[in-house]
Amino acid sequence: MLIEIIIILFLLTSIYGYLIYIIVQKNKFTKKIFLILSISLFFIIIHFFYINNLGYPAFSSLPKKFNLLSVHKHDDSFIVLIQNLNTEELPRLYMLNYSKNLEDTLNEAMDNKKNGHNVIGLREDVKNNNYYGITFKKVKRNVPSK
Repeated sequence: MLIEIIIILFLLTSIYGYLIYIIVQKNKFTKKIFLILSISLFFIIIHFFYINNLGYPAFSSLPKKFNLLSVHKHDDSFIVLIQNLNTEELPRLYMLNYSKNLEDTLNEAMDNKKNGHNVIGLREDVKNNNYYGITFKKVKRNVPSK
Protein backbone atom coordinates (compact mmCIF):
# COMPACT_ATOMS: atom_id res chain seq x y z
CA MET A 1 0.00 0.00 0.00
CA LEU A 2 2.76 2.47 0.93
CA ILE A 3 4.76 1.61 -2.17
CA GLU A 4 1.67 2.17 -4.35
CA ILE A 5 1.14 5.60 -2.79
CA ILE A 6 4.78 6.55 -3.36
CA ILE A 7 4.62 5.37 -6.99
CA ILE A 8 1.41 7.34 -7.63
CA LEU A 9 2.87 10.50 -6.06
CA PHE A 10 6.06 10.10 -8.11
CA LEU A 11 4.08 9.64 -11.34
CA LEU A 12 1.85 12.65 -10.64
CA THR A 13 4.87 14.81 -9.84
CA SER A 14 6.65 13.66 -13.01
CA ILE A 15 3.60 14.35 -15.17
CA TYR A 16 3.12 17.76 -13.56
CA GLY A 17 6.78 18.67 -14.10
CA TYR A 18 6.70 17.52 -17.73
CA LEU A 19 3.52 19.49 -18.44
CA ILE A 20 5.01 22.65 -16.92
CA TYR A 21 8.19 22.13 -19.01
CA ILE A 22 6.11 21.83 -22.20
CA ILE A 23 4.12 24.95 -21.32
CA VAL A 24 7.21 27.05 -20.59
CA GLN A 25 9.06 25.96 -23.73
CA LYS A 26 6.44 26.09 -26.47
CA ASN A 27 3.61 28.55 -25.74
CA LYS A 28 2.94 32.29 -25.60
CA PHE A 29 2.90 34.04 -22.23
CA THR A 30 -0.89 34.40 -21.81
CA LYS A 31 -1.47 30.81 -22.83
CA LYS A 32 1.26 29.73 -20.37
CA ILE A 33 -0.54 31.39 -17.47
CA PHE A 34 -3.86 29.80 -18.39
CA LEU A 35 -2.33 26.34 -18.80
CA ILE A 36 -0.33 26.52 -15.57
CA LEU A 37 -3.40 27.62 -13.60
CA SER A 38 -5.60 24.90 -15.13
CA ILE A 39 -3.02 22.17 -14.47
CA SER A 40 -2.52 23.43 -10.91
CA LEU A 41 -6.28 23.40 -10.33
CA PHE A 42 -6.46 19.86 -11.70
CA PHE A 43 -3.79 18.62 -9.28
CA ILE A 44 -5.41 20.41 -6.33
CA ILE A 45 -8.71 18.68 -7.10
CA ILE A 46 -6.93 15.32 -7.42
CA HIS A 47 -5.26 15.96 -4.05
CA PHE A 48 -8.60 16.53 -2.28
CA PHE A 49 -10.06 13.32 -3.71
CA TYR A 50 -6.89 11.43 -2.86
CA ILE A 51 -6.82 12.68 0.76
CA ASN A 52 -9.89 10.51 1.55
CA ASN A 53 -7.69 7.45 1.09
CA LEU A 54 -4.80 8.46 3.34
CA GLY A 55 -6.29 7.70 6.75
CA TYR A 56 -7.93 11.03 7.41
CA PRO A 57 -11.59 10.88 8.46
CA ALA A 58 -13.85 10.46 5.46
CA PHE A 59 -16.87 12.65 4.91
CA SER A 60 -18.58 9.96 2.80
CA SER A 61 -21.71 8.14 3.90
CA LEU A 62 -21.51 5.40 6.50
CA PRO A 63 -22.00 1.76 5.53
CA LYS A 64 -25.43 0.22 6.10
CA LYS A 65 -24.19 -2.12 8.87
CA PHE A 66 -21.06 -1.56 10.95
CA ASN A 67 -19.33 -2.34 14.22
CA LEU A 68 -18.68 0.74 16.37
CA LEU A 69 -15.09 0.71 17.66
CA SER A 70 -14.49 4.20 19.02
CA VAL A 71 -15.90 7.74 19.16
CA HIS A 72 -14.04 11.00 19.70
CA LYS A 73 -15.62 14.45 19.88
CA HIS A 74 -13.56 17.07 18.06
CA ASP A 75 -14.77 20.71 18.01
CA ASP A 76 -18.23 20.60 16.39
CA SER A 77 -17.98 17.09 15.01
CA PHE A 78 -17.49 13.46 15.94
CA ILE A 79 -14.72 11.24 14.63
CA VAL A 80 -16.03 7.68 14.59
CA LEU A 81 -13.94 4.55 14.00
CA ILE A 82 -16.06 1.81 12.49
CA GLN A 83 -15.61 -1.62 10.93
CA ASN A 84 -17.79 -2.32 7.90
CA LEU A 85 -19.50 -5.68 8.50
CA ASN A 86 -20.36 -6.27 4.84
CA THR A 87 -16.72 -6.32 3.68
CA GLU A 88 -13.38 -7.45 5.03
CA GLU A 89 -11.85 -3.97 4.84
CA LEU A 90 -9.81 -2.41 7.62
CA PRO A 91 -11.60 -0.07 10.07
CA ARG A 92 -12.21 3.43 8.74
CA LEU A 93 -12.55 6.87 10.33
CA TYR A 94 -15.63 8.91 9.52
CA MET A 95 -16.36 12.50 10.48
CA LEU A 96 -19.94 13.28 11.49
CA ASN A 97 -21.40 16.73 12.11
CA TYR A 98 -22.48 17.45 15.67
CA SER A 99 -26.07 17.25 16.83
CA LYS A 100 -27.48 16.68 20.30
CA ASN A 101 -29.45 13.59 19.23
CA LEU A 102 -26.36 12.09 17.62
CA GLU A 103 -24.31 12.79 20.74
CA ASP A 104 -26.90 11.03 22.90
CA THR A 105 -27.00 8.05 20.53
CA LEU A 106 -23.19 7.74 20.38
CA ASN A 107 -22.81 8.15 24.17
CA GLU A 108 -25.36 5.40 24.80
CA ALA A 109 -23.59 3.11 22.31
CA MET A 110 -20.18 3.75 23.88
CA ASP A 111 -21.59 3.11 27.37
CA ASN A 112 -22.89 -0.24 26.15
CA LYS A 113 -19.48 -0.96 24.63
CA LYS A 114 -17.72 -0.09 27.90
CA ASN A 115 -20.08 -2.49 29.70
CA GLY A 116 -18.82 -5.31 27.48
CA HIS A 117 -21.55 -5.48 24.86
CA ASN A 118 -20.87 -5.68 21.15
CA VAL A 119 -22.53 -2.72 19.47
CA ILE A 120 -23.71 -2.93 15.87
CA GLY A 121 -24.72 0.24 14.06
CA LEU A 122 -27.38 0.36 11.40
CA ARG A 123 -27.75 3.26 9.01
CA GLU A 124 -31.29 3.66 7.81
CA ASP A 125 -32.64 6.00 5.17
CA VAL A 126 -35.33 7.16 7.63
CA LYS A 127 -33.72 9.97 9.62
CA ASN A 128 -36.17 10.42 12.48
CA ASN A 129 -33.74 9.85 15.40
CA ASN A 130 -30.71 11.80 14.14
CA TYR A 131 -29.49 13.35 10.90
CA TYR A 132 -27.52 10.28 9.81
CA GLY A 133 -30.26 7.73 10.58
CA ILE A 134 -27.96 5.75 12.87
CA THR A 135 -29.36 3.29 15.39
CA PHE A 136 -27.34 0.93 17.55
CA LYS A 137 -28.23 -2.55 18.71
CA LYS A 138 -26.56 -4.70 21.32
CA VAL A 139 -25.47 -8.07 20.02
CA LYS A 140 -25.88 -11.02 22.32
CA ARG A 141 -22.58 -12.80 22.83
CA ASN A 142 -22.46 -16.54 22.37
CA VAL A 143 -20.48 -17.58 25.41
CA PRO A 144 -19.96 -21.31 25.79
CA SER A 145 -21.37 -22.84 28.94
CA LYS A 146 -18.93 -24.09 31.59
